[in-house]
Amino acid sequence: MNFNKILRDEIVYRDINIKEFAGKLDIPYSCLLSYVGKRKCRPRLDYAIKIASELHVSLEYLVMFTANWNGKIVKKSCII
Repeated sequence: MNFNKILRDEIVYRDINIKEFAGKLDIPYSCLLSYVGKRKCRPRLDYAIKIASELHVSLEYLVMFTANWNGKIVKKSCII
């Protein structure tokens, strides 16, 4: 999983209107679309912080992925 997939999943799960969400975050709508769309762009750090804060999740949750297999960390990669 990556930032784009996690963000898209959160938006779908919470039934968030992307245009309204962009307005709340004071982030250009086109930027937010590029984060969840096929372009899979990565946000600036300040935008990622705003997104995490508004979703009430940690920034680490959005930008890090840890796969746990038999109790061991298999992969951990930073997106930003």
